[in-house]
Amino acid sequence: MVIPGGNKKYTYADYDALEENVLYEVIDGKVISMSPSPTPKHQDVVDELTAEPIRQKAVTYVENALQTFLEAIHHDESYSNRVGIHQY
Repeated sequence: MVIPGGNKKYTYADYDALEENVLYEVIDGKVISMSPSPTPKHQDVVDELTAEPIRQKAVTYVENALQTFLEAIHHDESYSNRVGIHQY
């Protein structure tokens, strides 16, 4: 199937008249061919490849936040005394 091209600005009516078994978009009056949706297997692989780095960033963020909080408590003697944290 040849994608319509040229300098013509396509309208919704033009888009509606295109073949139904091919995926198209009309962006700024130009017809753009779209890729088919990814398969479930492809989506599973992408999820596996991206999940671990995201989890690791979250763990690092929580660890850094906790470390900052504990350092703030350690340096704030009045808070330490109120909650019973003793420095040795």
